[in-house]
Amino acid sequence: MIAHFEGRRGAGARLAALGPVAFDRVFALYHSTELPPRLQELISQLRRESIDVWAEAVGRVAVANPGKYLDWLTGREPTTLDLVLLGHVDDPRATAILRAALSHSEWLHRHHAEEALVRRGENR
Repeated sequence: MIAHFEGRRGAGARLAALGPVAFDRVFALYHSTELPPRLQELISQLRRESIDVWAEAVGRVAVANPGKYLDWLTGREPTTLDLVLLGHVDDPRATAILRAALSHSEWLHRHHAEEALVRRGENR
């Protein structure tokens, strides 16, 4: 994870290759308010760009662990990041979540859901 935030070449792919353990760690850190000191330092240095680095880390482990990701997402309101990622996740359960998001009150959710469905070849 640190290597990913340091921008080391191939760090994202190595993170994804670690499997379910990496998924658990990335999601625990992403949803935590207490981060390891080095990660806090890197996030502070990256400032706004850290949001993009987080999104890439979450995306890498979600796509690499589709079943685990969809299990985690079950019963939760998907964020716009989730809707984008669902277009890349190889799990048929993603379709139902995306179709439900087409009636969301926020246009950005509807937009990302539609784009993800198109990406999956399942547009209306």
